[in-house]
Amino acid sequence: MNPVVLAVGLMLVLSMARVHVVFSLIISAFIGGMVADIPAQTILAAFPDAGVTEPGAVLKLKYLVKVFEEGIADGTTTALSYAVLGAFAVAISYSGLSQAMANVIVARAQHGKGGGIKWLIIIALLAMSIMSQNLVPIHIAFIPLIVPPLLVVMNRLRLDRRMLTCVITFGLVCTYMFVPYGFGDIYLNKILMANIDKFGK
Repeated sequence: MNPVVLAVGLMLVLSMARVHVVFSLIISAFIGGMVADIPAQTILAAFPDAGVTEPGAVLKLKYLVKVFEEGIADGTTTALSYAVLGAFAVAISYSGLSQAMANVIVARAQHGKGGGIKWLIIIALLAMSIMSQNLVPIHIAFIPLIVPPLLVVMNRLRLDRRMLTCVITFGLVCTYMFVPYGFGDIYLNKILMANIDKFGK
């Protein structure tokens, strides 16, 4: 069986079983690595002082730990970026800006001025999705800050939430996949192009 398919499938099963996502990732990664047919020369080259000609399960596990640690080290910049993102999102949530904006929109909708509000919400969510990737780099953190207070307005205006989901997804994904600034810089230059340069040679 393909070890990648096995690892991803196991991760999904563990996640559905409510195992913590970090443990799910680690367990599935190591099981997939143990099942993978890693060349013996690759493992022995990583441990030149092992004194063996054929790597066993223990040496293979040590090799997986080494590769796993190197992979974590390569993602340090991304991890720190998301840590800063989380702190920034928490600061915004405590400022009360999102709740104040939602209260204004709710008040306008309750006074029968909801005609233009519907398109205002759609355009605003699209703009926030795009700007969250570069101008105000908080990524998806704006969603739990902005969307829940607007649910009352969405119900009153009978907004299709599937449409709003598509609008937000479009703004998030297309921006970081095509605009090399903010999170687009992390994805395009530090992840995508770096891996193409590393493994495409």
